[in-house]
Amino acid sequence: MDDLINDLQRKGNWIINHIRNNEWITNSEGYQWFNGYYDNSGNRVEGDHINGTRMNLTSQVFTTMGGTATEEQVVKIIESANKYLKDEKVGGYRLNTNFYEVKKDLGRLLVLPLDIRKMVQCLAIWQ
Repeated sequence: MDDLINDLQRKGNWIINHIRNNEWITNSEGYQWFNGYYDNSGNRVEGDHINGTRMNLTSQVFTTMGGTATEEQVVKIIESANKYLKDEKVGGYRLNTNFYEVKKDLGRLLVLPLDIRKMVQCLAIWQ
């Protein structure tokens, strides 16, 4: 059981670091946040785009609540969300920026590493 717990912890840490290092984006205006989506052709969805900046709130919530985002990254996410998603007309934040197209080919990249941690905690209790 210890081997399984250690293996899951190692894999959980790997995916967290992978997301932090590979999906943390900086757009042309210097704002930073996590990309959480690729389309079915393998193209990153969030960030700079010919139709304008693309940002999705779900990607930021998952990485923040799941513990993937560092405290420094959370500060940057808030700055970016305030810039691109906050809309006083709707009384809060939009779920995403306007993509100026209907995207029917989205796939989610990010998972909640928190789920892996909970699973490991449960396995440790079951020992």
